Amino acid sequence: MDLSVALADPNMAEAFTIIRSSGAWGAGGWQQTGQRRITAHGVVSVASAKQMDTLSEADTIHGAIVINTRTQVFGTHIAAAGPDDTNTPGTADIIIWRDQQYRVVTTNPYRTRGYWWVIAGRMLGA
Repeated sequence: MDLSVALADPNMAEAFTIIRSSGAWGAGGWQQTGQRRITAHGVVSVASAKQMDTLSEADTIHGAIVINTRTQVFGTHIAAAGPDDTNTPGTADIIIWRDQQYRVVTTNPYRTRGYWWVIAGRMLGA
């Protein structure tokens, strides 16, 4: 079974927004030059206790979600991690789901299977 097909099924998948910034690393950190919103679909669920254990305490204090999606999602990256990734650096994508913002903490790109598995931590006050 092709899991990526299930990720587009309206009975399982739901819409969420990805906020992706563009810019460059420079003196003092990330220098943002732009931002875009990407509408994506996938299966979103609350992270389990076992999944939360894989993250640093600071990333889990306010909760986390797990996303399976066919849309490419980025954590903070310096350069390309593989042939399908952008070769430009960037900060972690921000996910908006059910009016809450989550910062992507980890991504597992299953390119040969056609989807990304993502954990994102909720941003307090965002």
